[in-house]
Amino acid sequence: FVVISFSRSVTGYSYKFFGHGLEKSEIRGQTSEVRGHPTDRNDTVVRAGRSEISRVAEMIGWHAKCEVHEKFTVDDIRNVRKQFPDVVILAHPECSPEVVVASDFSGSTSAMIRYVEQTHAPRYLLLTECAMGDNIAAANPEKEMLRLCSVRCPHMNQITLEDTLAALRMNRYEITVEEEIAKKARRALERMLQVAPGRVVVD
Repeated sequence: FVVISFSRSVTGYSYKFFGHGLEKSEIRGQTSEVRGHPTDRNDTVVRAGRSEISRVAEMIGWHAKCEVHEKFTVDDIRNVRKQFPDVVILAHPECSPEVVVASDFSGSTSAMIRYVEQTHAPRYLLLTECAMGDNIAAANPEKEMLRLCSVRCPHMNQITLEDTLAALRMNRYEITVEEEIAKKARRALERMLQVAPGRVVVD
């Protein structure tokens, strides 16, 4: 598991990760948010005349890596910063902890989109799957996006519009799950949707 020290203030969020071989690594972001199983710790810290609530949460995660995001390295970041010192680097959380810490912002794809839309940096570099980066760049044509992209997800690229349309038309690809497994999976899904914006009904 990973223990996260979570601080929130008017300026944004700050997380300190303990685990995965990287101690006290700090990640900052204005739109990111961490939710987990809270422990007994719940401290209030006063800094610069304002209060910050610091919580520690235990995050139980799957011990695996993303074969796409793990290809980005700290050396990649160093090389880009040498050429473009004013670049703002956004890393997907599935990058290695070292890469996330070396970046300026870490968040989900939607968080990265909001960050680019709401900020005005000279240029941006997105450390995520190429197609995702292309979508963000297309939605923000007035902003300069650097490319460090030779990685594409082979699994996501197997999903095509043609196959999706065929599945909807024929309606024959039925997947059945044992009730006991479905019950546990549904509970996890419902909890996940509780923290999502809007209201989604799980059938």
